[in-house]
Parts: sequence; structure tokens; C-alpha cells
Amino acid sequence: MALEFLVEDWGILLAQAGAMGVAAQGVVEGLKVGKVGISGFERVLDALHGGPDRNELGPFGELVQAAYGPAQWEPLLEDAFRSGAGVLEEALREGFELGLDARTADKVARDLGLDAKALVAAVEAARSDEAPDLDHSALLARYLSLTELRARGIAGAAQRAFRSKMYRLSMVFALVASILAHVLANTGDLRDEPGVWLTRAFCIGLIAVPIAPITKDLVNLLQTATSLATKRL
Repeated sequence: MALEFLVEDWGILLAQAGAMGVAAQGVVEGLKVGKVGISGFERVLDALHGGPDRNELGPFGELVQAAYGPAQWEPLLEDAFRSGAGVLEEALREGFELGLDARTADKVARDLGLDAKALVAAVEAARSDEAPDLDHSALLARYLSLTELRARGIAGAAQRAFRSKMYRLSMVFALVASILAHVLANTGDLRDEPGVWLTRAFCIGLIAVPIAPITKDLVNLLQTATSLATKRL
């Protein structure tokens, strides 16, 4: 019986912690309309500037600037970032394609490990009325494949950074809410054993977000294990 009561208490604790985690994630979700919604976008800017210093645009930054315009490229990519990794990847890929010209081809070719002169010649030939050359067509196809991979990598890194920051922010909200709730519930007992309920509050807040997606499974697992342990054969 003691084991069953203990499991019941733990089940309630896990359920409440999971509910708190879901609520914390909901609060963070509501904050995405503001600056929180572009957390991780700095990874895109770093990639297009060639580093975190952002003193000047790198080869890929020059491509999207040539494609979308000096004043429009950053807001456009920011909107794409808010819409999801797939939309951002598509915007980057199209920017890398549309921004390719004789001027930008020289720099980006060296970054991709392609022959700069050959890529410039291929771009100039593609923009002329000349019949397509097989070598030029193959080089441009390789360029598109490499830039597609680069766009996917940039979008993926930005999305991972965004999810990581949202996760940490949710944990902060859950932790603060748990401690605040315990403070309010134990106001009259602060002089007795604050270390006990404060530790409990900290632990609940800390596990709330990680267990939120699997709370029901954890409770069921705990109950099933207890049922097997107490069952008489």
C-alpha cells in the first residue's frame, strides 16, 4: 500500500510538472510575435556576412543583396525565417540563384571551390543569346546544387538555434513560475523549512519542460511498473 501511495504522489507530481511545462511553452509561443520570434536569425546574418563581426557582406550575402536589393534583403529573409526553415531555405536558394552575375560569381566560386573564371564565363554565356555549352551547363548545375546545400545548412542552423533558445526560455518561465507558486503557497512557513519546498520547487520547474511531451507516458509507465511490482503471483 505504501508503494501505491508513493507512486500516486509521484504520478500527480509528474502530471503537474508536465502541465506547467506545456503552459510555459505556450507563453513562449505567444511571445514569438515580438523579437523572441527572430531568435536564431543572427545565424543567418553571420553566414551571409562571413562571420559574427558583420563588418561587410560575404560572397553569399552579396548574392542575396544583388537578388533582393540592398534595403530589402534582410527584412525579406527575416520574414522568411518567421515562416519556418523551409521558407527561409527557399528564399536563400532563390537569392543565391538570382543574384549570380559576373561580379558576384568570382567571389562565390572561390568559396564553393569552383573555377572562378569558368563560372563567370558560364554566367555571361547564360545571359547572352549563345547556344548553351555543355560544360557551362554542367558548371551552373553544380553551382545550383552546392548553393542549395548551403541554403539548407544555413536555414537548418538558424532553426536549431531558434528551437534551443525557445526551449531554454520555456525552462526559465517554468522555473520562475514553480518557485513563485511555492513561495506564495508557503508564505507562512518560510521560517520553518524553506530549503525543503524551495528544492522541490526548483526540481519541478527544472523538469517541467523536458517531460512535457512525455508526461502521460511517464505516469503510465510508473503505474504499470508499480502494478507489476505489487502483483502477487
